[in-house]
Amino acid sequence: PDPVKAELALAQEAFAQGKYLEPANESALDLYRSALALDPNNAEALAGIRAVTDKVLERAEAALLAERIEEAIVSIERARDIDAQHPRLAFLDTQIARERERLKLSQAQEVGNRVAALLSQAGERMRTGRLIAPANSNARDALLEARRLDPTNPAVAQSIRELAGELTEQARQLVAQNKLDEAQAYVSAARQLGSA
Repeated sequence: PDPVKAELALAQEAFAQGKYLEPANESALDLYRSALALDPNNAEALAGIRAVTDKVLERAEAALLAERIEEAIVSIERARDIDAQHPRLAFLDTQIARERERLKLSQAQEVGNRVAALLSQAGERMRTGRLIAPANSNARDALLEARRLDPTNPAVAQSIRELAGELTEQARQLVAQNKLDEAQAYVSAARQLGSA
């Protein structure tokens, strides 16, 4: 029998079974490439390789729709390795770029919402005198978390300056009352916020 036709028949069988890329040497891709090695201009082998690429890109599109961006990227890169000239690659690259941008904006919005909530908590805690205590429920902890999430936010910086001023004032009052240990806790908290 003609070895090219034999490889093509095996490739078509593997394709029909969904063995597009795996197992090695028995996948549709490997068998179409084998036929192409025997007959470099074989139209059926070239069409088979394009069909395998289409299937890989279908996986990429399904992953994109399901918002599994990393999985989509892996499939797109596999397709690019198989057929770098495939016409759908440019479109999918654009879709990946858009999805990445959308995810960045979504994450930035989530961070912004969280920082706003922390600033609100810190303000309420400052009004009720919970500057550095109780642990995990005080103004200092809320502002430190807000600064960790968004270190360049001017509202966070302003709130930290306000809290540092209040801490310094509390320390002065405690020193005047000769409560030096308590005053030291407020001084340390102010330094932790970056106050001189």
